[in-house]
Amino acid sequence: MSIFWWGIGFFLLIFLISSVFPAIQESAPDLESYIESLPKALTEAFGVGEAAALTTPSGFLNAELYTLMLPIMILIFTIGIGSSAIAGEEESGTLDLLLSYPVSRWRVVVEKFVAMALSTLVIAIIVWISFVIGASVFDMDISASLLAAATTSTALLGLAFGSFALLAGCASGRRGLAIGFAVAVAAGSYLLYILSKIVDSLEKYERFSLFFYNLDADPLTNGIRIVDVAIFIIVIFILLILSVIAFTRRDLSI
Repeated sequence: MSIFWWGIGFFLLIFLISSVFPAIQESAPDLESYIESLPKALTEAFGVGEAAALTTPSGFLNAELYTLMLPIMILIFTIGIGSSAIAGEEESGTLDLLLSYPVSRWRVVVEKFVAMALSTLVIAIIVWISFVIGASVFDMDISASLLAAATTSTALLGLAFGSFALLAGCASGRRGLAIGFAVAVAAGSYLLYILSKIVDSLEKYERFSLFFYNLDADPLTNGIRIVDVAIFIIVIFILLILSVIAFTRRDLSI
């Protein structure tokens, strides 16, 4: 039921913001003049790029959704699941009942991760369908394959930070700490990416930010890069292994 309401929320948000696009195109000259007055590094950091880009479907969706709002919402979703997977059950006292069955700890962690990954996949499909419908209704000339590429990249980003929450929950057994840890890592990663676009001396560190692998290639315009997908998969796999190790070696508070 939770996924259902999240799906409704994503659909309404995407449809509402997509409905603004025709008005953006009508006011293109004034809008482009304003954007050109802003620092170039700032506009690039927030997915606008060239001034005229905001009046294109890809530029508009990048600036309004894919660069910040959509990742934040998906991160809230995945971090919530990841933090509750082990730590939430441990704090509520249901983990002891689960472990009373003949099932190993590593299997519990893996199955919790799979549940999080499948939930993220369902949300990603809903988001993609919402964009396809919005693009069709409001005459956005953008292909469904590019929308799928950008949505997949954002979903992988969310799953990565959800895995950070899972790791912290497995290591500590505290849901609040797991949420705080994952949010802090996500905020630091995004800040590093933004600063690397503004401060020249930080540009060499941009690859240490997971947002770089989500945003740098501009998948909504160019499609998704295989190397970015590989980086996400490697990071997620490492976090899953660390989660299993942390959970199997820790004394549980149950």
